[in-house]
Amino acid sequence: MRVFVHLTCLTQHLTLFIFLQGRKKKGGAGGEGGKRATTNVGAVFESSQVQEFKEAFLLLDQNRDGFIDKEDMKDTFASLGKPPDEEKVNKMVGEASEPISFTVFLALFGSKMSGSDPESALQGAFKQFDPRNKGFLPKALVKEVFCEKGDKFKEEEWTQLLAGAGHVVDKKGRFHYPAFCRFLKGGEEEDVDE
Repeated sequence: MRVFVHLTCLTQHLTLFIFLQGRKKKGGAGGEGGKRATTNVGAVFESSQVQEFKEAFLLLDQNRDGFIDKEDMKDTFASLGKPPDEEKVNKMVGEASEPISFTVFLALFGSKMSGSDPESALQGAFKQFDPRNKGFLPKALVKEVFCEKGDKFKEEEWTQLLAGAGHVVDKKGRFHYPAFCRFLKGGEEEDVDE
């Protein structure tokens, strides 16, 4: 069994990205006709995943009132170095048919993840930094995102990440994110150097 390094930060960054991307299905988080989003969280998520979502929720709930609202989303964008887009923020918060408590947050993710490919969702987070869709990013950029944005990795955590998944960085110093995502999802390790 593989030993995975501490990747809570990655999960939080990717959880935020998935939330920010919105739902793929029509009708938003509430489903058709504005019905309340419901899901059996125990059937969708393991307890460790629920804990990771709780940590992500706490990162998003900037004012610590127990709900994610427009101001929280704007503050989150700003903390990640991205200017908040009013239209995007309104659309994201508008996906829920009620205030976004942790329970609603989990229901949104449960509904979204039940019909999606988690590996492609992870790759989507990295593609945000790869507008030319080359399949790799400069290792320095990936380190900057992990160590200087949001919930920052310590230098030791970054070193552990590379020690556990060093095969995803080629001889030219390029971080191949599709190989990294396959590794995270328990897929085969592939040699990125040709």
